[in-house]
Amino acid sequence: MTVQEIAKEVIEGKWSSGNDRRQRLTRAGYNYQEVQAEVNRILKGGKAQKIIEKAQKEIGVMESPPNSNNVKYNTWYYGHEVSGAAYPWCAVFISWLFDGTGLVKKTASCADMLEWFEAHSQIVKNPIPGDIVFFRYSTNSRRTNHVGLVVDVKGNTITTIEGNTSKDSNDNGGRV
Repeated sequence: MTVQEIAKEVIEGKWSSGNDRRQRLTRAGYNYQEVQAEVNRILKGGKAQKIIEKAQKEIGVMESPPNSNNVKYNTWYYGHEVSGAAYPWCAVFISWLFDGTGLVKKTASCADMLEWFEAHSQIVKNPIPGDIVFFRYSTNSRRTNHVGLVVDVKGNTITTIEGNTSKDSNDNGGRV
């Protein structure tokens, strides 16, 4: 198979992720760096870039009224307007971004989304633009409190676009 064909299989999740992916590709006789570079090239110019561009267009969208969780992404997910603390929407925003791609489970739960990625061997330690990042804040004991879309990586700095966040509250802020 060509590097391009293997890269497409990697994107489809057929080669696992992280170090497991590296080992499998190497054992199969492929140059991991070459395959990963092709994966990154495909994603940057393909679906990932389109998702990032879609997310960038949403920056500034806010709940209305403030602190209500009434936002177009929740209306899309639930099929009607919702309001109240029972409707946080960071995971719904990510689901909305990836709607129709088959790359993300449609859910309103960060934990449920994380479990889906684990079940599909899609957890990586070195994210690239287009990946999903999960956050865990020390303010509570949940495994994950928040989720966002990686749009840039420079060294140890990851830039994201997230739903239901703000300068004052990372995991419940009412805006993109």
